[in-house]
Amino acid sequence: MGAMVDEKMAAHLNTAETVTFALKPGRHLITATVLEATGLCALGVSKAAVVRRRSIEILVDVDTTRKYRLSYPTVDSSPVIEPAF
Repeated sequence: MGAMVDEKMAAHLNTAETVTFALKPGRHLITATVLEATGLCALGVSKAAVVRRRSIEILVDVDTTRKYRLSYPTVDSSPVIEPAF
């Protein structure tokens, strides 16, 4: 899965990996996208599924940490971005 910040690729993540971004205060767009399906994960994956993206706008405050979970439940669904605690 890919994580984009303000429409720029910021990280490539495998299962159970995490990433931290130090963002300036203000509004930012966080996007989860499927990068490439390989191996058994590629079975039945259409090009339309690979290009699906999900974005949310977040507001970053000074000295505040926010956590989000990115997931891709099934090959036929869009990625999910949700707050994590």
